[in-house]
Amino acid sequence: MDQQQLSFQQQSQSPWEPFPGSYDSPAFQRRMQPESFSTQTSEDYASLKAACLRDGRLYEDPDFGAESSTIGPEYTISRPYAWKRPKELVSDPKFLVAGASRFDIAQGDYIGDCWFVASAALLATKPELFERVVPPEQTFEDGDYA
Repeated sequence: MDQQQLSFQQQSQSPWEPFPGSYDSPAFQRRMQPESFSTQTSEDYASLKAACLRDGRLYEDPDFGAESSTIGPEYTISRPYAWKRPKELVSDPKFLVAGASRFDIAQGDYIGDCWFVASAALLATKPELFERVVPPEQTFEDGDYA
């Protein structure tokens, strides 16, 4: 074993240690811990939902509106699309059935953004983080969907 190899092994547990920033690196794993994220609570979701139900209206995100500019100009030209609510697509929609899995989402014709697909798949492997993005009490039931 030459001096360079010996020096590398003294600095590292393994020659195959993940590079900084990779999904397996200790630094990345620390950033993925729930306590490293903002402390925003589900109270915001609950208060928005309560206000919508009280007012008899469906929630519309002010920062991500149901309009073509939200998706971007390249998609408005390439193929037609329509913004729809879950019950406009199926009669009994379910957001999750038996939990979330990284295999539930796949890149294709309508989800072409590999960054989004990778983010959603990774989020599905961390239930404690998934619940911070998608409130577990979210439903499409009449009288409870806003």
